[in-house]
Amino acid sequence: MIRRAGPEDAKTVKELVDHVETHAAYMLAGPGERDHTEEDVRHMLGGPHTNWFLAEEMGTAAGYAVMFTNGMKRKKHVASIVMGVAPAYQRRGWGRALLREVECAARTMGLGKLELTVAVPNKGAYALYEQAGYRIEGTKAASLLIDGSPVDEYMMSRKLEETGAEAVMKQQAVSENTALNTVDSIVRGLEELGVRQGDALLVHSSLSAFGWVNGGAAAVIDALQEAVGPSGTIVMPAQSGDWSDPKNWGAPAVPSAWWEEIRRTMPLYDPEKTPTRGMGTIAELFRTYPGVHRSLHPADSFAAWGKEASWVLETHQPGDSFGETSPLGRLEQLDADILFLGTGYDTATGFHLAEARLSEVETETRGAPMMKDGVRTWVEYEDKAYDSSPFAACGQAYEEAHQVRKVTIGDAACRRFPLKSSVVFAGEWLRKHLE
Repeated sequence: MIRRAGPEDAKTVKELVDHVETHAAYMLAGPGERDHTEEDVRHMLGGPHTNWFLAEEMGTAAGYAVMFTNGMKRKKHVASIVMGVAPAYQRRGWGRALLREVECAARTMGLGKLELTVAVPNKGAYALYEQAGYRIEGTKAASLLIDGSPVDEYMMSRKLEETGAEAVMKQQAVSENTALNTVDSIVRGLEELGVRQGDALLVHSSLSAFGWVNGGAAAVIDALQEAVGPSGTIVMPAQSGDWSDPKNWGAPAVPSAWWEEIRRTMPLYDPEKTPTRGMGTIAELFRTYPGVHRSLHPADSFAAWGKEASWVLETHQPGDSFGETSPLGRLEQLDADILFLGTGYDTATGFHLAEARLSEVETETRGAPMMKDGVRTWVEYEDKAYDSSPFAACGQAYEEAHQVRKVTIGDAACRRFPLKSSVVFAGEWLRKHLE
């Protein structure tokens, strides 16, 4: 269980923090360095700007998280997080669960942003935060000295709602944009990128990256269809991550007390009605477009249009989200290209096909509501524990070793490269970095 910690927990919290810092390689305080008494901790637990969360397993303290707020008006929307899990309880989901509880509390308090730092070599913690929706804002060079050697830290954050500054930036796009985007101009950009009639494309897109588009997301979709023609095939990820087990949610997290009720009442996945989540405006509109089909995977579906659309999607089922029978496997057989329209390698869903082929990647239990023998049932299934956190670095390495076609369309930096060769490269790269 996870609960709030108060002054009465001072002894437990002190012992837990001391234990974590003794065994962790990348905490700010080294082993035995923090000179605090139980009374110091009791005072800290009762402070007006700290919120402590304690994870307990079978009555034993397993981990903690602290959310620090600021009383200043200009920082009242932001909180900083520090957390740690005892070595014996790591890789049991406590880190993810603590982040969920912190986020729930932050939303209740009306906060708009959570911030933290993580040592660059701390790959496990970075992956945890990335999966929970945190993104790198910058790097603090030589921020730590560990065993006498300088270590960089990532500054990461998670936005809980759109800020006023973001809204202003959207308004400024019209006046400050360097180009007017139309269907015709986007088609010309796609042709310059090497897109031709009959091509099969796996498309990742960001509408806001283009600047101002006359016709919005529909104009981008129309341009893609015109560029490949009726003999081509366009595929976009159409994932709906909230049609999954709530225990794994992190964007946003929900209280653990809700999990069973969510599982019991979650609507059945409907390829026509179920919305995408986190895929962007273009992908969400694309799934509803005339002639577009969508696969039957409840959480990791794809949408497709064109000559091979039905064939690409027809074998996609739970248990093989991104493997040989998924749309990625079919697209590889079509010698498809990956197309980034204003996005980067962190969105490279195709790299999951490489993960699916690696025995080093562990499996996990997932779940969704499905019809079984005519009855709505919560069904659990096994699949790979996919992790996109290394994709940005993997993609950069691929680009350094292979030719990638690059063009700017409007304000959007766009790339095109083969799915097949990038998956082969990603498999070798990921295997090396999983060792």
